[in-house]
Amino acid sequence: MDDAEHRNRTTETLGGAQADGPGEGAGSSACGSETAGWLRDALDLSGALCVLLGPDYTLLDCNEPCAAAFGLRREDVPGRSLSFLVGSELFASAFRRHVDRALAGEASHFELWLDLPATGRRRLAVACAPTDGPAYGGRGVILAARDTTTTERLRQELLQTREFMTTIVDSVPVALFTVTAGRGRVLFWNRPAEDLFGMRAQLVVGRTVAEIFSAEQAGALRRLDGLALERRAPLVTEDEAIDCGAGRPVRAHTVRVPVYDADGEPRLVLYMASDRTEERRWALARDRWGMLQQTLALCARDLLAGREEGALATVLGRLLNAAGAGRVSVFENFRDPVDGLCGRQLQEISAHGCEPRQEVPLLRHAVYGVLAPDWERPLAGGEVISGLPEDFSPAVAELMHARSIRSLLVIPINVLGRWWGVMAFGDTRTPRRWDREDVLFLRTSAEIVGAHLERTSVERELRASHDGLERRVRERTADLERTNALLGAEIRERKAVAAALTRARDEATAASTAKDRFLANMSHELRTPLNGVLGMAQLMLTTRLTPEQREMLQVCLQSTRGLLRIVNDLLQLSTIDQGLLEIRSCPFGLRRMLTPLLRGMTDEAARRGLALECAVHPELPDELVGDAGRVQQVLVNLLTNALKFTPKGRIDLLVEPHEPPSDDGTPGKVRFTVRDTGVGIAPEKHEAIFDRFSLGEDFMTKRYGGPGLGLAISREIVQRMGGRIWVDSAPGAGAAFHFVLPLLEARRDARPHPEAPACATCPAASALLDPATCGTEPPPTGLRASTGEPLRVLLVEDEPVSRLVALRALQSLGLEVGVAENGDEALQALARGGVDVVLMDMQMPRLNGEDATRRLRSGQVRGANRDVPVIGVSAFAQPRDRERALAAGMNDYLTKPYEIETLVRAVERQTGRNLRLPKETGGPDGLEKAY
Repeated sequence: MDDAEHRNRTTETLGGAQADGPGEGAGSSACGSETAGWLRDALDLSGALCVLLGPDYTLLDCNEPCAAAFGLRREDVPGRSLSFLVGSELFASAFRRHVDRALAGEASHFELWLDLPATGRRRLAVACAPTDGPAYGGRGVILAARDTTTTERLRQELLQTREFMTTIVDSVPVALFTVTAGRGRVLFWNRPAEDLFGMRAQLVVGRTVAEIFSAEQAGALRRLDGLALERRAPLVTEDEAIDCGAGRPVRAHTVRVPVYDADGEPRLVLYMASDRTEERRWALARDRWGMLQQTLALCARDLLAGREEGALATVLGRLLNAAGAGRVSVFENFRDPVDGLCGRQLQEISAHGCEPRQEVPLLRHAVYGVLAPDWERPLAGGEVISGLPEDFSPAVAELMHARSIRSLLVIPINVLGRWWGVMAFGDTRTPRRWDREDVLFLRTSAEIVGAHLERTSVERELRASHDGLERRVRERTADLERTNALLGAEIRERKAVAAALTRARDEATAASTAKDRFLANMSHELRTPLNGVLGMAQLMLTTRLTPEQREMLQVCLQSTRGLLRIVNDLLQLSTIDQGLLEIRSCPFGLRRMLTPLLRGMTDEAARRGLALECAVHPELPDELVGDAGRVQQVLVNLLTNALKFTPKGRIDLLVEPHEPPSDDGTPGKVRFTVRDTGVGIAPEKHEAIFDRFSLGEDFMTKRYGGPGLGLAISREIVQRMGGRIWVDSAPGAGAAFHFVLPLLEARRDARPHPEAPACATCPAASALLDPATCGTEPPPTGLRASTGEPLRVLLVEDEPVSRLVALRALQSLGLEVGVAENGDEALQALARGGVDVVLMDMQMPRLNGEDATRRLRSGQVRGANRDVPVIGVSAFAQPRDRERALAAGMNDYLTKPYEIETLVRAVERQTGRNLRLPKETGGPDGLEKAY
């Protein structure tokens, strides 16, 4: 078949102009040809890619756009297979299935990506439809493909834009959602809205407001939406209650923005809501606290100023409402000869809706030892008892259930300085835990009730006395005036005593606070000059001295250290009184702990001509868990005491098991005994010597020094560690001090706790113990190896005497020392570089050492080595002062006054360099010997 014949047949097929039979004339053929030509032109101009397939997938024809897209001439297409155009793989995976469906008479549509030689990779939407024609002897297939690449890319960009906008909207810290202006259907619900209302978007979007909220809530929302649409302006609601029914009602600040279409018709309402639930809760708490204060004022007025009958019942009802309780009762204590301490119910008030008061025999004679045996001591001590039925004894729980009480609060009432009774509040609605504000409010109300009872008690006594006087008026008229005068004087005296007691209490509290503040300040003020005296005395010992001068300087040094021990003891007492005494538990080696302690004590004993020996029981494990520093402190106090009161003989330290560990996990106990052959202690003074400022001899005739604080501090430490301390002694027979501590046996893999306190927390032992043996001092930083070059130290100190002491001490070690008088100057010096270690005072003008260290560590000082070791120095010796310095970034901490050897060891630890203490140039005795 030639090309002209094939083209004519194709034209007939595309144009649909087929001869119906031999009867058709030439005019009909001409008309069909014209129609076919017009249709072909239309297909060429449509832009679609069109091909005609025969039953065997052979290309019969294509339009011009298709031939151009594949880089072919139109006349080259007929006779080829469809796989020639689209490739065999794509033909098999996509086209063949749809062509087969078309040959079976079913049209279909599909989309695919196709690489076109003329335009590259394109996205095509293909329509595949069957057609009939004589040119191919039966059914054929027309494929028409439309280029949708641009549309697909726009769709992808739209999806990305939508995801981007969704991310932005979800990141806004405001709940955003939209509802239609008609039925109120939710169209959008961002993530903050999910968090605020507790409902996921997939459960909300597409549902109406009436389907999400309750009828009442939905009606309120629709009314406000209608108001915003009517005003055609945003509607702001400062505090709107919204409850989705998801268990999280919220109070929100909402803004409704009406949205209209191009014709001005209402379309949407955009909600913007921010949570004010917490803010409202705080406002309600503030309002409630104001209400409680007002209630207290009214109660005080009614009870203390008013005199009408039933005032107590009125006040109890007011307290009941303010506390939100169901019942309140007042019980008075009395002591029964058989049952002991008991309580009787005087009055009870029930809230509205609660069962009124009933006569319960148990409440008229409640025996504390039977009903609540563990209540008497805490209530007498002024403590409050609260809890649920399961928190109390079975008898109390049964009584609470019988009275429909789900939570109980019992507050003691004191009258004339003694425990008079209790006020009991019962919550009959919820098993709540009473919060701090309720307890504080009701404790204050109990004090007001106690003051009222004091007044009524006095008035009752006066009335009883007055009635008795009236009965005897005819017989003892002359005594009436005298009795009245005595009673009036007694009343005034009682009131004066009460006022004096109140003043004394306030003065005692103020005095205690002032004492603690005074001790802390005086400790700081005393340590600063002591630092100068101690430092200069040590430096003098490094110079050439006569034996007499050396002896006087060592006496001065010994006296200064004694004064420092007294300051440390006073500061320790202040720490104990303020509740700041820390007991830390970490693994330690028992024998490693005792070695440095005994080394210092043995030298002192030998100097006094005494023998000092220590024996540790072989059954005791070496690794224990406890506060090694506090154990050292107690042992130093006891050994120092023994040295003081033993003129001759010996002193023994014994460490042995006291009780083995129990099966229930209770740790074993270790007993420490310090026995001496000294003067002994009278039995009647065995307890008194553990009191503060108490001495074992008469103050006016005493032979031994000391303020009497060491044993008192030791007892406080032992008791805080869960142990006990006592003494066995008699005059002339020596003394044996014992203390027992519960100490756990450490595991094999246990390591010292990283936050264990250094020996510096044991002030009394600081002159005798070697901190390096305790394993608790900060490790050396290893700044640089010992190269022989002198270390460069920056001394930052504003106090002239302390600066001079440190400067002379550092220079005597052969160090290069730079000086700064405040934090600003120190940072300027560090910016210039060349500093190996910094000695930083904590308190300085302009910029203190703590803030200066923080700036250095944070990299704010340009040119400075932010990791240079910093040793903090201060006259404040509380443990929290050391912790604050380390928290600021300092590597170590020294307390003024410090021994020069302590300063040397601190510099060695931080630099990794070995320094030698200076010796006197003229002889073997020098500073090293003075230590």
